[in-house]
Amino acid sequence: MHPRLLTENAGGDLVLGFVAGRRALALGALARNGDAPTMGPYRLRELVRECPLGAVHEARDLDGELLHAFVVRDEHLCGARRASVRSFVDAWKAMSPHDGVAHVVDVQDDARLVVFARAVEGIAVGSSSGQPPNDVAEVARVLAHAHAHGVVHGALDGDVVRRVGSGVAVVDFGMAACVARLHPTLAGGYDVRRVHGLAPELLRAKGATPTPASDVYALGVLAHEWFVGAVPHARHTSMMEIVTATLSTPTPPVPVDDGEWAALIRAMLAEDPARRPSAARVATFHPALDWPQL
Repeated sequence: MHPRLLTENAGGDLVLGFVAGRRALALGALARNGDAPTMGPYRLRELVRECPLGAVHEARDLDGELLHAFVVRDEHLCGARRASVRSFVDAWKAMSPHDGVAHVVDVQDDARLVVFARAVEGIAVGSSSGQPPNDVAEVARVLAHAHAHGVVHGALDGDVVRRVGSGVAVVDFGMAACVARLHPTLAGGYDVRRVHGLAPELLRAKGATPTPASDVYALGVLAHEWFVGAVPHARHTSMMEIVTATLSTPTPPVPVDDGEWAALIRAMLAEDPARRPSAARVATFHPALDWPQL
């Protein structure tokens, strides 16, 4: 069961939260072909999961190729928001094909905005320790490719990293960043699991937009978890405690000083975004085939 990312608080403001089991969109308004809703040459099938922009459905084209259809929620398309979402979608579509990213093959923009992309199938890598250290470089390569095309992820964690064959892919690229621009009140409203991965600069400024440097910080948090077995500031469990700890100790100590790996993780977690290495630089890091022994 996948969580819904946008909900409302008691005051009616949009906040980013995780409400399990809420289906974001009804597809009944779409033309139907048998039991499967259709859009142009595509037939939509079952709901796969939900993402920051809306619902992800399995889809098939006329040749039967498996695609994923990203059906954007109506609340993201009101007034000027539609142009902002379309601008993001166009940037996503302009990215050259890469094995680690769901490449856009078509956009249907009529009563609804639906993005059709190559399906990225695979099991979520997760955030537990013991992942191959080469995964850090693999994820960095995907980030670097997207950053070179002006697309930022904005919500990187183990849930969006998928094991695909012998490599990894990253899903939901740029969607959280797009939603953050659409709804500035989202600042500080992230789920506890993901607030660990938010860079200090995103926590300090209301409505701050994710950047390539904040993506690198999130990758540093993920590498820390794979390396050490826990996120930085793991002993803190409430939203306020995590934010306070991150802002008071923006560059948390790595519990073991193992030279290159520890230095790289510390660099990715640097308080100053300008001091963090680029994703392209992290992608070249191959100090050893295995994690050091703790």
